Order: sequence, then C-alpha cells, then structure tokens
Amino acid sequence: FPSHDKQAARKFYSIYIDNSASMLLKGSEGEHLQFARQRAVEFVRSCDETSLFQVITNDLSGAEQKILQREEAIEKLDGISPGIFNAAWDDLLSRQKEALSRAGNVNPTFLYYSDFQKIPNGPSALSQDTQIQKFLFPAALSELSNISIDAAVGNLCAGSRCDVCDRPGQ
Repeated sequence: FPSHDKQAARKFYSIYIDNSASMLLKGSEGEHLQFARQRAVEFVRSCDETSLFQVITNDLSGAEQKILQREEAIEKLDGISPGIFNAAWDDLLSRQKEALSRAGNVNPTFLYYSDFQKIPNGPSALSQDTQIQKFLFPAALSELSNISIDAAVGNLCAGSRCDVCDRPGQ
C-alpha cells in the first residue's frame, strides 16, 4: 500500500513573460511578445493536468500572485498585453518566491521569456538561488532594417595635432 505520510510533490511553474515595449519588435518569428506567449502556451499544454502555474509580467499586479490550474494559465497567457514598465529581476524573483511559498509541497521551475533588454539588476540575480530550476528563453534578435552610415572619417589624428582630442598626431 502506498504511504499516505508523503504526498508526491506536484510541479509548480512560474512563467514570466516580458511585456515591455521592446517585445513589440518583430523578429524572424514575428512579434516577440506574441511569440513568447505562444511558446509559453505550448509549454503549459505539455504539462500534467495536476501542475500548478503562476503567470507574471512586468506589471507585477496583484492578480499575478494567483496560483493557476493549467487552463487558467493558458487563458492568462493569452490575455497578456504590452505594458509600459520594466520590472527589476529582484522584484520578479520575490513575487515568484511568494507564490512558491503558497503552493505547498511542489517541485518549482521558473521560466523567463524575454528579450532581456533594460531589466534592472539583470538575470544575474537568478543565480543566487540554486534550489529552483530556471530556464531563460530569449526572443530572437530583430533584424535591423534601414541602417546606414551617414559619414565615415578616418585617420583623424594624422598631422601635427589631432582635431578630436588635441593631442600630437601620429
């Protein structure tokens, strides 16, 4: 007979979707935000029905502290819209750990879908806690179109004095 003393830990996934303005750029896979949402939904659909989820964005709203079932997580992911904030990594991690503490006996995994631009404290804050699996999913780099050089000047330091730094020329 199975022991009732130890319940098998369910899986808990905290999913961060970067919804900052930079995620509106288009890459080879289309708009970064839409692509991140689609990838996260695919991931959630692949999880067990007993898994628990948290969906968090830069908004850090109170509703994002809720622990969700699989279908609720998919609905939440589908509803993410662009925002104007860039949350600090420390704040994201703190919110994720708060939800984790309420989830009970779980095996946690944190997933981050972002272009990893302009996020205060950078992803190095994630390495501090080695008890939680963390996966980073970077948005594909956007193609930069219509970039050109207006002017190029070489050998500015030639001659007796440099016109830029006012040092002797070379």
